[in-house]
Amino acid sequence: MEIRYKLYPYPVLAYYSDDYKDGSFDTTIDLQKDGYNIRIDFMASLTNEGLKKLIEDGQAQYVYHLECAQTGFREVVTTEKVSESYMLSDKKICGKLQICPFIVATQDITGYSNPGFHDDYSGATFDIEAGCVFSGWKAGQCDHRKRNGGFSKHSVCFQYHSQRRSISDTHDCGY
Repeated sequence: MEIRYKLYPYPVLAYYSDDYKDGSFDTTIDLQKDGYNIRIDFMASLTNEGLKKLIEDGQAQYVYHLECAQTGFREVVTTEKVSESYMLSDKKICGKLQICPFIVATQDITGYSNPGFHDDYSGATFDIEAGCVFSGWKAGQCDHRKRNGGFSKHSVCFQYHSQRRSISDTHDCGY
């Protein structure tokens, strides 16, 4: 599920948007072979205090959407922690694994405002429904191909950099 320059009816912290005058949402995702599984370590870095407070208060969570089009695999990993690990069976993926990080509302929020909003939104409030995206980034992809009946040792890192910086989105995992 790749988000491409989608417009929302409320401000969103995203690499393609200037809805926020400050703050960033950076994500590092490491994949490591662990037996017949792949361990995925997620590490989020969020600098917008308003969004951090929503997560601390349980009104939002970090969400990582994992998808492999070749096998039809789809999974969502949700957490309120900045770092999280997830074990994925290597049988569920073959080819490209796409990972897309978000920050998503976990409940309806009435009158949402954030001091980091762009000046155009000064004084504005928004009613946010559960499941709405507060922040989203371009999906990263990793090519997972079995060779010689197994996987080679590897570690790969997806980097999602702050707004208006380069985004590295495709990596060869060395399988």
